[in-house]
Amino acid sequence: MKIRNRTYAHRAMPAVILTLSLLVANPVLSQPGSIRGMVTDIFEARLPGVNVLIEGSIVGTSTDRLGKFHLGDLSEGTYVLRFSFIGFQTHLETIVLTGDRTIELTIRMQDQVLESREIIVTASRREQLALTAPVSVSVLSAKDLNVRNIVHLDDALRTVSGVHLQGNQVNVRGSSGFAYNTGSRVLLLLDGMPLLTPDSDGVPFDALPFAQIERVEVLKGPGSSLYGSGALGGVINVITKDFPPTPETSVRTYAGAYEKVRYRIWRDAWKGAEDLRGFGGLLFSHARKTSDQFGYWVNMAFHRDQGYMNFNETKTFHGYVKVGWQPSPRDRLNILVGLMAREKDSFLFWNGARDALNPGNLDIGGSSGPDDPSDPPTGTNDNLTNQITLLPSFTHLISDALFYSIRGRLFGLVIQPLDNDTGKPKPVSKGTLGFRYGA
Repeated sequence: MKIRNRTYAHRAMPAVILTLSLLVANPVLSQPGSIRGMVTDIFEARLPGVNVLIEGSIVGTSTDRLGKFHLGDLSEGTYVLRFSFIGFQTHLETIVLTGDRTIELTIRMQDQVLESREIIVTASRREQLALTAPVSVSVLSAKDLNVRNIVHLDDALRTVSGVHLQGNQVNVRGSSGFAYNTGSRVLLLLDGMPLLTPDSDGVPFDALPFAQIERVEVLKGPGSSLYGSGALGGVINVITKDFPPTPETSVRTYAGAYEKVRYRIWRDAWKGAEDLRGFGGLLFSHARKTSDQFGYWVNMAFHRDQGYMNFNETKTFHGYVKVGWQPSPRDRLNILVGLMAREKDSFLFWNGARDALNPGNLDIGGSSGPDDPSDPPTGTNDNLTNQITLLPSFTHLISDALFYSIRGRLFGLVIQPLDNDTGKPKPVSKGTLGFRYGA
């Protein structure tokens, strides 16, 4: 009996050992793998909210606020991950997962331009598709302005076909020429309200909230039937941004210099011709929507330009504030206020072909009078310009298809000549005072 028992135990032992081995080894073989990583753009900025999906399945996730994702409980095999996000190209990544490994990924997604049907308002004073407009309209978006690194509106308009500029005068397709001090034939609008200077009907390019421009619509053709005789040659409508749901702050600076005068014939009469004459500026902007009813943005800029001609220096500071209040879903009040101070040397005309960078000899420069030989006229007129802009508007929605809007405008301008000796402004009676107002 003892021998039989030992024999039975000896034969049963391998089966017991085999069973225990399977019970221990099986959990190790069944441990799942995982894939985790981070998604950024081409500039390595992390992207939250990117959709991550395994192709051919419903298994997926999305990146967190730090741009990270994790896919767990994955068995061994080959997976194709699909990364998609609005504004970026869809990215596919093939992964081979073996055993219980955890694979780390870093995905960089490429930008994608989303084309949409462009909406304009200038051609008929209502929203319509650009393709259905009865006249030619060019649109410059905020992205177009930033990509070209433009800080003044006149530089942006030079990129529009058919638009030519000479100082603050605009000519569209040769329709009206340049009319100095006799009224502009191209109308400038700021949020749909005229903004030409009271003194010469010029376009104040250096007094616009450039950092808060949403888009610029250029109407190439007569617009007098909608905007009056000032729009005989065309219309430039500058449309400002609305208030963003999250705070946005931007600071931009720029600097440069004009090269030295090349031709000796022009250098002889100008001491500054051998110098590098610089220009530069600073732009600051902040915008936010503090609640569902209230929002605002602030735009300030400083610009200084020594000019590429003699007696052509300019210093400009301007600030704009836009405030919006929506007491109910059907009512909205916007108020736009702007202030500008500019000190400028007015280069009236050149002295001739042999001296093109010096102004002509006019009886306006000498502080002691034109008959004083010790203080000859220079042909320039240094002046200080102060400008105020006020554009209130109220809109009431009567129904989904009917609304009315009340708008007003006040545009004031004070130009004071500067004393050549002290550099201080002369009395307003010696200068120009002008206002434009309307509704």
